[in-house]
Amino acid sequence: MIVLTFCSVHFSDPGKVKCDEQRSWLELTENKIYLNDYCPYCQIQKTVTIKHCHLCNICVDGFDHHCNWIDNCVGRNNVNRFFFFVLVVLTNLIYSYYIGLLVFLYGDTFLPSLTRPVSQSNLPVDPY
Repeated sequence: MIVLTFCSVHFSDPGKVKCDEQRSWLELTENKIYLNDYCPYCQIQKTVTIKHCHLCNICVDGFDHHCNWIDNCVGRNNVNRFFFFVLVVLTNLIYSYYIGLLVFLYGDTFLPSLTRPVSQSNLPVDPY
């Protein structure tokens, strides 16, 4: 389950904004587009929710952060998948901690088949 949710988040589009035709700085100032509202790397006019990710070199709509664990940006299109991935990893961590605690506390009584060697007397008898 972790691998499926990881692949879903890793290969999903975070909300990449397509590039417009290239514009010069003079043309931008003539059209009264403020330079803070323009991404010089992607050549697009940004809104409040669009931010540029310097690691991916793209502008992302609804940019939250760039996650090194999934090697992708978290944006408007994949934020729900990212939260589900974190939930699955957290659930797996809690379950693994619980099983490890039971093995530590109860040892042989919790997992008898792993701690005792299999002998001939424990094997089922073939009736034929």
